Amino acid sequence: MQRIPTPLLALALLLTVGSLHAADHPFPLNAKRILFLGDSNTHAGAFVAYIEAQLRTNGISPLPELINAGLSSETCSGLTEPDHPFPRPDVHERLDRALAKAKPDVVVACYGMNDGIYYPFGEDRFKTYQSGTRKLID
Repeated sequence: MQRIPTPLLALALLLTVGSLHAADHPFPLNAKRILFLGDSNTHAGAFVAYIEAQLRTNGISPLPELINAGLSSETCSGLTEPDHPFPRPDVHERLDRALAKAKPDVVVACYGMNDGIYYPFGEDRFKTYQSGTRKLID
């Protein structure tokens, strides 16, 4: 089975969702600043660029400021595998500083890739990830 390249899949999803009218969209139209937190997938910037493209497609104007504060290797669980070269950063250690500096109207958090610390699924790690996610929302 051939896999669809991620950028192509993301583009297809954006084009599908792009057909929605801004009035039908749950996006808070009065947001002036959006802070993106996450791991290297966020830090790489494509995710934020896709969101910007979607906002433009939906006619959002003026565009909010999009702040990419993704950090490679970061987790929301605080877990680090024993053989990792350094302790993985935990978003909770920098969250207050990031919020104070960015003063966002909306925060988008994208975590999970590093939270499993590249081991097979384990209920204990999943519960730690869920707890970290809840703490981030609170």
